[in-house]
Amino acid sequence: MKKFFFLLLTFHFSVINVFGQIAYRQALVDSLVAKLPAAIGDTNHVNLFIDLSYAYVTIIPDEALNYGTQGLELAEKLE
Repeated sequence: MKKFFFLLLTFHFSVINVFGQIAYRQALVDSLVAKLPAAIGDTNHVNLFIDLSYAYVTIIPDEALNYGTQGLELAEKLE
């Protein structure tokens, strides 16, 4: 019985931790997306694309790839 309770408690805190991290990442993504239109200069856009790519990696990997690709294309265009 003690093992079951311990496993249940461990699982419960693991689930809470995962959902907390997802909520934090989503809030971070929302703030970065809000900064995109106001970014001045191409270098700032590249840095925001990189930050968005890292923030999306654990939430939506396809979006992370999309923003990473946009940042790479813009960085190559700047050189």
